Amino acid sequence: MNSIFIISFIFSTLLIFIFSKILNKVSFGQSIRKLGPKKHFIKEGTPNIGGVFIIIITTIITLIFGISLKEYKITFMLIMPIISYGVLGFLDDYKKSKERKNDGLTPKTKMIFQILWAVIYFFIFLDDYNTIINVFGLEINLYWIYGLFILLCFVSTSNAFNLCDGIDGLAGGIAIIILFGLLHISNNKMISIFIVSLIGSILAFLVFNFHPAKIFMGDSGSLALGVTIANLCILLKVEILLLIFGFLMIIETLSVIIQVLYYKKTNKRVFLMTPIHHHFELKGYKEPKITIIFWIFQIIFVIIGIHLYEIYY
Repeated sequence: MNSIFIISFIFSTLLIFIFSKILNKVSFGQSIRKLGPKKHFIKEGTPNIGGVFIIIITTIITLIFGISLKEYKITFMLIMPIISYGVLGFLDDYKKSKERKNDGLTPKTKMIFQILWAVIYFFIFLDDYNTIINVFGLEINLYWIYGLFILLCFVSTSNAFNLCDGIDGLAGGIAIIILFGLLHISNNKMISIFIVSLIGSILAFLVFNFHPAKIFMGDSGSLALGVTIANLCILLKVEILLLIFGFLMIIETLSVIIQVLYYKKTNKRVFLMTPIHHHFELKGYKEPKITIIFWIFQIIFVIIGIHLYEIYY
């Protein structure tokens, strides 16, 4: 596993370094929301497809080992969500960069394709995997409803993780911490290989993404990593632990929902800005401090999740 991590880290670092230089020259970069913190305006034009390189390296390594070990089905189950949601995110990033706006694909378009990929995944998933979920020791067979469960996990987690990608280093660090937790409880060799290669790629990305960021993850990375976290919980049959491992994502999402609903009702805001990490920015906290504090909370949630796993699974 150590060699997989090293290979993934080195090749991802080289790939990101080379292409970030090229993207800077051709002005392929992020558009910043004008309603966001003013200090973010200097980030305008920063290359925003770092997630693509994470996906490429992880997919190649997983395919090599999957084919050599003849683990074709699980290999496909691992790479199908990360590629499909990554492509959707890339199209969104490309549209933003080309039009020099922060709009991208319409929410309806993204939702349609997110649902489509989840439905296709479910019908492939049914061949080898059962539809029983373990809710802290209580086994419940969802039967066909499991398809709706997968749909909910994929769409909600990919979009929730997308909300976490707002300040330098935040989303990448959260992903690595969750992946280490999932690696700890993994009982499948191919899943472990996939996770290790993914950790190596994300860590290489963080070298360039930590404040001040030279490249952004973009929707190609955030949608792909979000759905991958959900996918790993499903494949490892620890679906309910997604609520624990992803609790920080839930907090970020709830902050947006609360803000919107409260504003519609009262024309006032609960937070200075959402997702909630921007609230702390506007309160005067520096990006690195917010990132590290959120990482610490994510570590706590993962430790709780692992503890629950050891008790109930």
